[in-house]
Amino acid sequence: MSKLVQGDKLPQITFNLIDGGSLTLPDEMPTRYVALLFYRGSWSPYCRRQLASYQVHEDELTELEVTVIAATSDDRDTTVEMAGECGLTMPIAYGVTEGQMAGFDVGFGYNEHGHFIQPMEFLISRGGTVFASMYASGPIGRMAVKESINGVNHRINRRMMLSKQNK
Repeated sequence: MSKLVQGDKLPQITFNLIDGGSLTLPDEMPTRYVALLFYRGSWSPYCRRQLASYQVHEDELTELEVTVIAATSDDRDTTVEMAGECGLTMPIAYGVTEGQMAGFDVGFGYNEHGHFIQPMEFLISRGGTVFASMYASGPIGRMAVKESINGVNHRINRRMMLSKQNK
């Protein structure tokens, strides 16, 4: 298994969401683009900061037709508590297992908080095509919200330019 890169199709994965629903990607893309953020856990200050930064830019992301989806191996109660503490309104998946992650070439870690997913982020377009990915082997090295916004803007501008060329 190799890491997902630009042009790859996102492997199918079904998430249990803290609101009681479920979501299967890439089949149920809620908007034109998805920023899929896998994070270590509610105990990580780096993860909390990253998720909070995406929340702060919610309006800008919504305008660009980007839905942010966060995912963790934490249990539901812990994830709900963290979402409330951080004021997160994005869809958040909990209880993600190694089996679910088989197609992602993910790194896992283990510490006093238990077994966890190493951070990785994907920008996905409708149809499930990955157009940006980032894998971290520890708490540092993540896709910042501004990089996601720039990536989507670049994609939109390129699509508009190609559309004009084809007329």
